[in-house]
Amino acid sequence: MKHLLATTILGSLIATASVQAASVDPTDLEPTMNGGVSSSGQYPTQALEDRFGIYDVADLEPTMNGGVSASGLYPSQAIEDAVAAR
Repeated sequence: MKHLLATTILGSLIATASVQAASVDPTDLEPTMNGGVSSSGQYPTQALEDRFGIYDVADLEPTMNGGVSASGLYPSQAIEDAVAAR
């Protein structure tokens, strides 16, 4: 009885696993193949990566192009220098 029960359970598990494995599309496992993510993998879509790709790195770091003072407390380095000179 135990042997028959074990065989039945094992057979059911194998049949279920076979059905589930057959229904998986290979492109579901690799999102970059079907456009699920960007080519770099850092953005959810390629269009979003292309949109953010138009910015220069210096645009994203205001202290590199003089947008704020070195300490980050003032809107420009000239204002920080003027305050420090007082």
